[in-house]
Amino acid sequence: MRQSSLILKSLSDTKAAARVLSDHCLIQDILIFSGGLGVGKSEFIRHLAQNLGTTLDVRSPTYDLMRMYPISQGQLLHCDVYRLRSEKEFLHLDVESYIDESIVAIEWGESLVHLFDSYLMLSLSFQPTNPNSRQLSLEFVGESWLQRKFKLEDALSQSVGK
Repeated sequence: MRQSSLILKSLSDTKAAARVLSDHCLIQDILIFSGGLGVGKSEFIRHLAQNLGTTLDVRSPTYDLMRMYPISQGQLLHCDVYRLRSEKEFLHLDVESYIDESIVAIEWGESLVHLFDSYLMLSLSFQPTNPNSRQLSLEFVGESWLQRKFKLEDALSQSVGK
């Protein structure tokens, strides 16, 4: 199975999940974040970036479209494609030219997954029983992510909710 999910019951769980993911990310990884407005995509990426080693203030690039953060492995490219109207507009951002030196995190990128051979889709959704709780669903696509799937799932189960 290429999918799994877990419940993030608090901000502490979100931080733990971001820390675990940061331990499993490699340069050239593509992370696609999906979920409704205000569900915590940018917050998750902020904690991911901090765990990857950036010391800069991480904010959603809603109006800038892209922001680059130095991390210990190279750089984190954070994109927010919510405002883009077409795939062509995304291609004009020239994200491809940064992939070799970057981990790429794309908010609202679910319509662009066909552009990538390998990616991790992280879908966040509100939990109706608890306004502070989120469901995090993961979809592992491509050989690189499938090889890391079980170790990542195991690390998440040991760290989230503890």
